[in-house]
Amino acid sequence: MRHRDGRELVADQGQQVRREEVAVFADREHLGVRGGTFGHQVLLDLPTPNRIGAGGGEGRSRRSGPFGSVRGRSISCPRAGSVTRLTRTPVAAGCSAGSPTRDTHPEASLVTSAPLTFGQLAIWRDVESVPRDRWHEPNIVQAWELPAGTGTADVRAALAALVRRHESLRTTYDLSDPAAPRQVPHPPRTPDVAVQRAADPRVDLDTVREQLARQPFSLVREPAWRATVVAAGDAPTHLVLVHHHMVADGLATWVLRRDFLAALAGTLDDAVSGPRTIVAHEQSPAGQRRGAAAMDYWAKLLTEVPPPAVGQPPFVEARLVSRALAGAARRVAARLRVSVANVVLSAFCAGLFAVGGDDRLLVRVLSSNRFDPYRRDVVTSMNQWIPVLFDRPSGPGLADLVREVVTRTRVAYAHGVYDVDRAFRLLDEAGYRRGQYDSTWSVNFIARRADEPEPSDPDLDAAEDATVSWAAPFSSVGPRRYLRVIEGTDLTCELRVPVGRSAVAAELLRRMRQALLDADRAG
Repeated sequence: MRHRDGRELVADQGQQVRREEVAVFADREHLGVRGGTFGHQVLLDLPTPNRIGAGGGEGRSRRSGPFGSVRGRSISCPRAGSVTRLTRTPVAAGCSAGSPTRDTHPEASLVTSAPLTFGQLAIWRDVESVPRDRWHEPNIVQAWELPAGTGTADVRAALAALVRRHESLRTTYDLSDPAAPRQVPHPPRTPDVAVQRAADPRVDLDTVREQLARQPFSLVREPAWRATVVAAGDAPTHLVLVHHHMVADGLATWVLRRDFLAALAGTLDDAVSGPRTIVAHEQSPAGQRRGAAAMDYWAKLLTEVPPPAVGQPPFVEARLVSRALAGAARRVAARLRVSVANVVLSAFCAGLFAVGGDDRLLVRVLSSNRFDPYRRDVVTSMNQWIPVLFDRPSGPGLADLVREVVTRTRVAYAHGVYDVDRAFRLLDEAGYRRGQYDSTWSVNFIARRADEPEPSDPDLDAAEDATVSWAAPFSSVGPRRYLRVIEGTDLTCELRVPVGRSAVAAELLRRMRQALLDADRAG
């Protein structure tokens, strides 16, 4: 239950949100960092970072989950033009995972809360109805190699600097009102860091990652991140970090890694960053106009194509790993002067046109929403799905489709910041069920990081490049028809579909591969 016996503060639009430092931290013994494979959202095209990413999830039903008690009330869209309200809200930090009640923590006090950003809200709507056996699926895990000579005390001090700098690392969530979840930042405290000593860290690192990725968080009870130092004897070699997707998206993890290394080197400044600044911008007059334009974009597009069939679980994942495709995609992108991501998206659309026979395609891409300077380095989850409509190209080659993809995705990214609850209402009005929208083909391109070495171009073709393997996906959170592409020395394509569509998945990967190779040869 949200208590409103504290004084409400109305933020001046576009200005930094006022903070009240209060000595309270939710369940401090759980504030730590231990090492996600869900949602590798990464760079796409355009002059500023952009990408195609992950989302999805079904409905908003009555349940109690790892994030606190959520009651089954109908959810109304927030009123357009509403003012950002910062409420000093009592935090009961002893709430157990999934419990409908909250114990009184000895240090419970009033703290300043705020609405979720649109990006946070989008993630919450995706995961709020996840059943108990999938509570871990929104976790993102990563392993960072530590510089030689780094001690455990150095890691702890660097993580404490991250907690001071990034508000998301010291935030819990008030989920008592299903229609209006809120974020509750807390004062910084030094995090606990677990240490796991391994005879062979190279072998044990994967085990630690897997174990930590499967440990769920309570968003109500604890800041949703943990860390473990992996050491060879007394010498730390890696930091394994795991956090809930609400805390940070893929690009935000790069910011964390950059700032962590700067903190180790003693070069991190004292600037403070947090998502409440984004809330103020999103609900400012300019932000409201931007949100209204996004809804106009949605309303027009949803009248263009009928809803897809609902993809029913269980799901299966087809996987194709190809060094030849990585080289082909890079060469085609360089020749056409576009991103590798747009070339890969175009090849996938070419496969969809060939397999489905339709003249128009509705495909979801994910905008990073980090184009504005005030957003770029904020650690939070900002990415949001945005639908794009593509028309079948007149020519047989890939170049015409690439031009179509570049033009249409740029328009889509301009409308990537929106209130997902308002979008769901538009879907209802257009005759879409949530499951149908989540069954739209969706693509997530994970670009090679700028600090990674440039891969050498391999020979054009190899027999093993055509081999498709099959596995149960780690996560079923997100789109029901979902392509994830990881760029590196190889191009790794992972296509998740309902089990009954496995033959279609294999054919799509084959067509996509052939479109890339043909475009490379045509150059």
